[in-house]
Amino acid sequence: MHNVNPFEFLISRLALPISVIVLGLLIAVAVLLITASFPAVACLLLFLAVLPPTRKWAAVKAYHLWRAFDCLGNAYLFHDSRETISSRLGKSIYHDHPPVFNFLIIDKCVAWLLNNVDRGHCKKSINFNVGRNADWNKFDELRY
Repeated sequence: MHNVNPFEFLISRLALPISVIVLGLLIAVAVLLITASFPAVACLLLFLAVLPPTRKWAAVKAYHLWRAFDCLGNAYLFHDSRETISSRLGKSIYHDHPPVFNFLIIDKCVAWLLNNVDRGHCKKSINFNVGRNADWNKFDELRY
């Protein structure tokens, strides 16, 4: 029989649960920090957007923060953190990719809301360089 050190055996059994707990706590802290700091950052950017010398800079930073927040939401849905939810909605609706919110009708409702703000938003936002490719389902057909 193998002579196993009880300490090493215990560590090998507990490593995965401990790492999952630590990762969950880190994600919870990140979500709390983001939600707590978002209003303060938004107020600061609104203040800077009023001042003429910093108006363009504030607009660019606001766009970057919104895009990062959108990509973070996509990552929380367990998908590519470089892709926006709008891109996934466009792929789901126009290119027969899996639905973002589990049902195509929900995807279409969210896309309708976004399209009321920016006409053709989801179609313009599609980015095949991140996430699933345009021909992602063709590989399944070749396999069978």
